Amino acid sequence: RECALAGAEVIRAEIETTAPRKTGTLAEDIQKEIKKQTKSRVDVHIGPGKEGWYGRFVEDGHAIVVAGKKVGDVPPHPFMRPAFDAKTDEAYDAFAAELKRRLGL
Repeated sequence: RECALAGAEVIRAEIETTAPRKTGTLAEDIQKEIKKQTKSRVDVHIGPGKEGWYGRFVEDGHAIVVAGKKVGDVPPHPFMRPAFDAKTDEAYDAFAAELKRRLGL
């Protein structure tokens, strides 16, 4: 559990760094949370919390709808996926380092 969170923190910190800062709300609300845990697996979700709920719209783009009619599109501005791609190896290293620390190696 703690090893997975150590690796997730690397990615969470990078997403916070790369998030758009128009108001700062989105960048300040990047969270990591354990969503599922079994004996052999821990799923950690990383992304915007309640205050930055609109982060997925920024990441993926969205339609502009006025009075029920689509009038345009807002293009995607990816910030989460590039951060994940850039820091995956470092996250694995953080996971391994925490595991070694806990095993006393």
